[in-house]
Amino acid sequence: AQKIFFYGSGIVANFANLPGTQYQCAPAFRISKKDLQPCANKDNYFIVLPNMLPQAEEVIDFISQSDLKNKKLFISLHPATNKEHLKNYITLKLQNKFIYSYIERLSDAISSAEIIISTGTSAFVDAFMMKIPCIVVGSRTKHTLNFIPEKFNNILFQTAYEPKFLQSSIDELLKTSKANSLNFDLFFKDFVQTQTPTDVALFAHNLFSACDKNVYA
Repeated sequence: AQKIFFYGSGIVANFANLPGTQYQCAPAFRISKKDLQPCANKDNYFIVLPNMLPQAEEVIDFISQSDLKNKKLFISLHPATNKEHLKNYITLKLQNKFIYSYIERLSDAISSAEIIISTGTSAFVDAFMMKIPCIVVGSRTKHTLNFIPEKFNNILFQTAYEPKFLQSSIDELLKTSKANSLNFDLFFKDFVQTQTPTDVALFAHNLFSACDKNVYA
């Protein structure tokens, strides 16, 4: 059986009759536009650590080896991880090379972030709602976790494998996402908000093909 993580309980209901499938609703849409007043700061980068410890450490390793300079890093620790362990790991890896602080609520950072850096996290959905592009940290040892359809590659997101080129990847993505901002709405129309049985079937097909990086056996 396959397990699929969905973003929005309404979508889960549409999959009740999908044979041989286990499903779970991820806690996305944790922010509301009416509660936020976006004021993106080009020096603010938001790092969301995933709930799996090895992947969280991989993201930190990537940042520690990157070419980022003079940036304020806001780090969100997943509530299901060992926060004490991760904070010690972050202190060891980032040391005094970066200015960083921890945040508890997404809305505390996402409203002022210029970009989100993570891997396989539902926070990407919240970021897209605020028209904030995302950098997916590509795994150099394992399968890269990413549910965003490839059609949005280099438009809403970009997968980065080389930390020494992270800043140039961010600069390029910021330009293309701004020039193609209508794609943020297209993401929700095509990928999240399924309505008809045909839409549901297409959504399932996307999850098992272009988006199969978020499907677990």
